[in-house]
Amino acid sequence: MPSGEGFGTPGPDAGFAKTLIGRAGIADSTPELEAVLSALMIVRASAFGRAPTREDLEVAKVLCGVGVDVPDWVHERREHWVHAIAHDKPKGRTAVSEVDRELLKEGPDRARSILKLRA
Repeated sequence: MPSGEGFGTPGPDAGFAKTLIGRAGIADSTPELEAVLSALMIVRASAFGRAPTREDLEVAKVLCGVGVDVPDWVHERREHWVHAIAHDKPKGRTAVSEVDRELLKEGPDRARSILKLRA
């Protein structure tokens, strides 16, 4: 593996995040929603210094209000993130920049509870 100035550091495997999303069989999934989920998964995985996992997907789904009971504002935020994909470089940048980093590190159940408290 090359190293030194200009080579940077390898990040989590974005392709595996997309594989996990595909295996999850998310109802009403779109390429834009998958891009948002993938971006959130990658940021969460990198915070823990590892590749994406199913728990990363579950937290991303909670943050987007996919298949979980969360306040309406979470669903509205997801729509905002999904519509921003067309302009994001890289895809999902809006979602990643707007999500609370500490919330991103929580488990799915705790994240869901926190979002309900913020309603």
